[in-house]
Parts: sequence; structure tokens; C-alpha cells
Amino acid sequence: MTKRGLLQEFRAITSIKRPAQRGYALERFMVDLFRAHHFQTTPNAGAAKPRQVDLFATRDAESYLIETKWRSDKLDISDIDGLRSRLRRVPAYVAGLLVSVEGFSESVIADVVANAAQPVILLSGGELERILLDRESLLRLLHRKKDALLTHGEVLLDAPLVQPKPARRKKSPTALPASPAEFVWPDGHRTRVLDCRGGFGQFVFTQEIPDIDWVPAAGVGVTLDLYPEIFSEQAVLNLIDTLASLGWATGQARWSIQQSSQNWHGLGTDEFTAVLPRWAERAASEDSHHSEELCYTDVCDGGFYTLTAKLAAHKSRLASIVNLSFQLQGIPLDLAPLMQLCKAIGLHEAVYFRPLEGRSITHSRRFSTGTQIDIRKVAYIVQPDVFDLDFDLDDEDAEPIANMRVREWVTGIVIENPLCGDPELARSEVELELRPLESSELVICNLTHHHPLDYEPVIYRANRVECASSTSAQLYTLSCDWEPVEPRSRVRDLIPGEPRDSGRHRPRPTAGL
Repeated sequence: MTKRGLLQEFRAITSIKRPAQRGYALERFMVDLFRAHHFQTTPNAGAAKPRQVDLFATRDAESYLIETKWRSDKLDISDIDGLRSRLRRVPAYVAGLLVSVEGFSESVIADVVANAAQPVILLSGGELERILLDRESLLRLLHRKKDALLTHGEVLLDAPLVQPKPARRKKSPTALPASPAEFVWPDGHRTRVLDCRGGFGQFVFTQEIPDIDWVPAAGVGVTLDLYPEIFSEQAVLNLIDTLASLGWATGQARWSIQQSSQNWHGLGTDEFTAVLPRWAERAASEDSHHSEELCYTDVCDGGFYTLTAKLAAHKSRLASIVNLSFQLQGIPLDLAPLMQLCKAIGLHEAVYFRPLEGRSITHSRRFSTGTQIDIRKVAYIVQPDVFDLDFDLDDEDAEPIANMRVREWVTGIVIENPLCGDPELARSEVELELRPLESSELVICNLTHHHPLDYEPVIYRANRVECASSTSAQLYTLSCDWEPVEPRSRVRDLIPGEPRDSGRHRPRPTAGL
């Protein structure tokens, strides 16, 4: 039955004058309501023999014993006692659902809290109206009520769908992953955020794009797009906390925030949550826009995902067009992790996988500089290697290992964007997938081969760009390689196990970049 038909049926019941007849009609209505949400329903079930219940409903791992009442007064403690006696005769995974159009007394609510180990969900007439008017989802409402009872010992009854935004963000209960990499500037300053001139465009530079097509089977990958009902910056931060608490956040997360004339690119989930609330600093310039865009990406089992949104650049911090898009090798056999995530962010229905039209990653050589050796380097991306201590095995006077510093390796560089501000570059010459990069003053490149931070200046050459798209974001992995200025005298310093005589060939620290 359609929602319109259910609404008409419910309103017809309200015109019934005889209480007993109205009660039987409500039982039939609840059967239709749960069937419309794909529950297997059994009216007048004998699961709690010798007593019967109005309705037994099951969908996947969710099972409910349902009692319905439409009296002229609120239900009292005797009504819930009757339901509890039936629950004692069924398996522990079955929850009770008590429906009362006129509501519940305080004694009923107190009993539900005191006996949360035997969960009973309370559903009022006002909440039924919200479901039928499509202002609330039955599945989501039941999940919210059950989660509040089992997790916090609270009874949600006629609670607002959107909770008021707290004045201050609470500290995340889960430690958010930090990136092991940092930007190192010529003066030695280190940050995990890079800012530069730029414009709008939901794109992000990644360390690596998982190739979801790199499998022996034929065909292409799939996408899963989730549109959570998120309307504030706080809700975006809560979503990040949820992703982290369910194991979807890693240290490989990359992100960007775009304003009308400025971009911010960052490393790590924890840095993202620290920077996002600092909107006033980003909106301080005279040419700033009244909104900003964000793009966050991370890897996951079987592929990667992106989170994009638009946020108001004023104290309301209203959020809109929030999309969480997964790009996966295929439909996983074990859907439990994705189903748990969907339930945690309030999505219980109308969620579908869709096949991609083609291969996930495309390659471009527009950044290739085969003859150009002077790439304008702005900063290094540096990452420590805990398995590489900077000491000489042949040096008898070397310090103990406990005193050795972990060697830091340059894994990428920040360079000036050759596509930005070039008046001689015709737009037709720029490949379509690279056009979001045109406005960014700087780009982040990964090194195909790493070198120590203290290695002498080298020559960098750009190789190519890998591009991938989610539903609302563009991902770029730009790669560069390098060669030493003095190849014969320096290359052996980078070869593990190569003997060194008296440190003469040891790489010397440089004064900058």
C-alpha cells in the first residue's frame, strides 16, 4: 500500500466512534504499515503462547512484538506489564513495540527506562502522523528509539527529527587519525595545511587513488551514494566522528576547502576537524563568498570514498548538498559494515548500488615536462620511516640505536601550477578532467621514488596525472620523479647496504628547499 493510501486509512479510523471497532481497525492498519516497509507480518501471532499478540513483525535481524491501543486516555503500567509477560516467552532478540494514539503515562515511561534490558519501544499517535506525512521514516524512527534506549537509557517520544545544535562541539569519543606526513617549508616550518590562491571546485589531491578496476574479473566498479540529512557544520563533524568510530577513517585522508579566491589543502582527519570551524579566518578577505565548499576523501576496503558539502561562511554554518560517495570494486558479499554505517547516519531505505559507466581512473600527461628541469618547488611533503634509523653500521663510534633519529623521507613536493594563470594556455588545450585545477595556484605532487630530507638538491621531473571521479568530487594524483645533481657520486648514498667510507658520501643537510 502507498503512503497516501495508508494516510487515508489512518484518517478513516479516526471517524470510528466505537472503541473496540476502532482498536481492531488500528491493528489492521499496523499490519499494512509494516508490510509497506517490507516486514514479514503475522497478525494475532502465537509466538508468546499461551497469550496472543496483535502483531509479530520481522525484517532481517529486527523483530517486534507489537501491541496497539486506541483509548481515550493514556496507557498505564498495566498495559506495559501485559506486553512484558509476552516478551518473556520469546527469544531475547525480539523487542516490544507498544503503540498508543493518545500517548503514555509517566509510569510507563519510567518502566521502559528501568527495564531497558528487555527493550520496549513506545510509538505515539503524533509519531504515526509524522510517518504518514513523510516527515519521518518508520525504520529510522525505530532505530533512533532503540539506540537511545539501549545506549543512553533514554526514551525518545515525540522527539524532534533534527536535534538542536549544541553551543560547543563535544570532544570526539574516538581518536581521529592523524596523517604521518607534513608540509615542510623552506624556513623549516611544518604544517599539515597548505593554503594558496584558488577558486571553487570540489577536488582534492590524494597520495594514491585505489584502482577499483585492478581485479582479474571483467566489468567495472560500483558506486554507493548516501545523502544524510545534514544541515549544519556540527552535523558534518559528527559524521566524521561516526566514520572514525566505525573504522572508516585512516591516516591517508586528504581534504580541501575552497573559497571564491583561496584554497586550503590538508592532511589527516584530525586536522580537518580542527580547521573546518575556522571559517571566519577563511572569510576575512574582501572578495570572500558567502559560502565555501569542502571535499574530503579516504581509502576503504575495496576502494575509496568522498565527502562533499557546501557550508555557509557565516555564524549559522548551514550545510547543504551533503554527499557521501563510495567507489568500490563491486557489491561486497558482506554488507554488514555498510549497513551499520547507513543506520548510524540515519539512512534505512532507498539506498542503492549503481554500476559505473567505465573505468575509474583516467591518465593524463598534461603535466609531463620531459624537457623542463626547473620545477618551481614550494614545499616538501615529508614522512618519517620508523624502520630507517640514520646511522652507519660501519662506524664504531656511532651513537646507540636508542639515540638515533628516525630518518625522514620526502614523499612529495608542492609546486606552482603550470595551468594556473597562463594567458597563453587556451582552454581547449586543457583536458576536461583537469579543468578544476586551473584556478589552483599550487598543486601537490607525489614522488615515484622517495629521497631523504637531508639529501642535496635534486632535479625534479613531472610524470603524469591520475584522475578519478566520485559523484560530486574529482580526485588527482600527480606524480613526479627526480635524479641527483651528481648521479655518480650521490646515488650510492640511497642504496641500502652500500658501504660508505668515513662518511664522505653521506648526504649533507641543506639550508632549505
